[in-house]
Amino acid sequence: MSTSSLGLPSYRSAGTSSSCSNENPFSFSQSMEGYDFEFVPPVEQRYECPICLLILREPRQTKCGHRFCRDCIFRWLRDSCTRCPVDNEPLVENDVFPDNFAKREILNFNIRCPNKKDGCDKIIALGKLQVHLEVCPHALVPCPFKCASILHRCDLDEHMEKQCELRTLCCDKCMASVKANVMESHQILCPKAIVLCPYCGQETAKDQLNAHKQTDCQNIQIQCPFYPFGCDHTMIRSKENEHLQAHVPAHMKQLCCAVTSIAHQLGMPRINVEKQSSSPQEGLTGTMNTLLQLFHTGSNSGALGFSEAAQEPGISSSDGSRATHQQMELASGHRGRGPSPHRSEATVLEEYIDGDHRISTTMYPSSLPLDQNVAGNNSNFVPFHFSDPGAGPLLNSVPSSTTRTKNPVCRLSYQSHATLTGDSANCQMREFYQEDELSGSSMLSQVVKLVHELSLSFEEKTAIQQQHINELQQTVANVQKINSDLAGKVRELESQLQDKEGRFCNGVLYWKIQEFSQYQMKAVSGEPSMLHSPPFYTSPWGYKMCIRANITTNSPDDPGYYLSLFVHFMQGHNDTYLSWPFSGKIVLSIIDQNPDQTSCNHITETLIAKPHLAAFQRPTTHRNHKGFGYIEFLSLGSLRTRNYLKDDTVVIRAEVTQD
Repeated sequence: MSTSSLGLPSYRSAGTSSSCSNENPFSFSQSMEGYDFEFVPPVEQRYECPICLLILREPRQTKCGHRFCRDCIFRWLRDSCTRCPVDNEPLVENDVFPDNFAKREILNFNIRCPNKKDGCDKIIALGKLQVHLEVCPHALVPCPFKCASILHRCDLDEHMEKQCELRTLCCDKCMASVKANVMESHQILCPKAIVLCPYCGQETAKDQLNAHKQTDCQNIQIQCPFYPFGCDHTMIRSKENEHLQAHVPAHMKQLCCAVTSIAHQLGMPRINVEKQSSSPQEGLTGTMNTLLQLFHTGSNSGALGFSEAAQEPGISSSDGSRATHQQMELASGHRGRGPSPHRSEATVLEEYIDGDHRISTTMYPSSLPLDQNVAGNNSNFVPFHFSDPGAGPLLNSVPSSTTRTKNPVCRLSYQSHATLTGDSANCQMREFYQEDELSGSSMLSQVVKLVHELSLSFEEKTAIQQQHINELQQTVANVQKINSDLAGKVRELESQLQDKEGRFCNGVLYWKIQEFSQYQMKAVSGEPSMLHSPPFYTSPWGYKMCIRANITTNSPDDPGYYLSLFVHFMQGHNDTYLSWPFSGKIVLSIIDQNPDQTSCNHITETLIAKPHLAAFQRPTTHRNHKGFGYIEFLSLGSLRTRNYLKDDTVVIRAEVTQD
């Protein structure tokens, strides 16, 4: 086969170009013929190799004075031809010597660039060809971004900037670096992409949509700010102010209940809320936040318990009358002037004056358990009361049921203007604290019982869930084992089907190599790229073999890439009954995929089996490591001409005939 028109080294016909090869897809050619370039001016005939008829490559001189290419003469001698091809004189390898003088002369000859057909008109010395090819603007190079494109070096910059699918682009919204082939999907998922709010239709960035819904969207449904205090109204955000203004009395009543409850639990006589807001909505919302903060503060600080002062002896009935009288006198001096703290020696008491209302509260200590009560230690203890002839708006808003609260910790008692003294005070004290003691103990026991029941229920549910998890894990393990067995059977059936298909092809195989550009790109970048065809038989009971294809290069001095094709014999079921070594011929072809069959020009070469070579012996492994074929079947540049490469697919035909 001659490819001299390509301007690259080539092989001659099958008889001389076929050779044994190990399975090394990137090893340099072990049999290279002369230089097949366009020399300027033409070289004298004395520099031609008599065997390949090309310009000498690595010239060797024999003892009889003739010059040959190094690989040509060695191949000639190793093929059992021990005579000079020119004068038929006896010749062995020891009679062949390097001719460095001729080599220097040949490397100084001028040649045209091998890329002349692509537009390069440079004339350079043969010895400097490699240096020129590294910068030649018309040389074929792979894309640095490792896409499937192989293009001229002069077109590389434009390809990398505008065409390559793997080039890096900058998202104009989030400024992230994104590959060009995924930019479209990135624009859909970009966190800075503009989206419409599903409630109000406002445009906003995707990562700001949740914040917009929580704070700005006027059409989203929200709960009333007083939801923690019992208001169950929902409305769109634009109607929030309208709702707050229309339900001020109800919200104030809910706030009053919350104030009363928190004041009892924290032991605080009065909560001062600063008047900082200018609108009813801001004021009520600020009050609510203050109450919630106080509630959490009291819960964390343990203010809902008792203090040690409660263990001190209580005062008697007469003492209680005197204390009440003293408190009233103190209150008259502070009327209308805000809080007035008062503490007795026996217990912790505080009272404050609010206009015409005098409110007193008993503060219990926090160091005792919740189920202990001050009344249990002193039955003569008299709680303070407040006198209110008119019942101000804050206290009147509290339901009447709060007059006797069920809270065992603290209590506000609302009485008439007349103050209870003496025996009536003692009776009321006994009723209150006996009820508090019973309700507190009962409540604590119920809470303990409820916690115990919840704990048992949780443990039972946890055990059931763990059992379900174990059962599911066992089921998953069984399914995985079944899937593994089925996958093995599928692989076995696929292997049998492939073997049946190759057995009845009568020695003719059509092999499609799809996505050839990716395969070529791997070879050029130095990655393994060896391919093997499906196995096939010469006949249903014949020899089993396959085709190997890989891309090779010649040498650093000549970086051209070639498609190599080799035949490898494989172990088959019929090897015992066949005669070895194999004897016959093998025809390898690259199909011209032109739809017009009349103009097709297939590239075909014929291999004649050489029984003495290891490649044709009976295989001792699954596939014979030695192959027989062409190291340079066809250059990649020639492969892209006509229709040998169509839809990124190469079709190789092999026909085996047994003698």
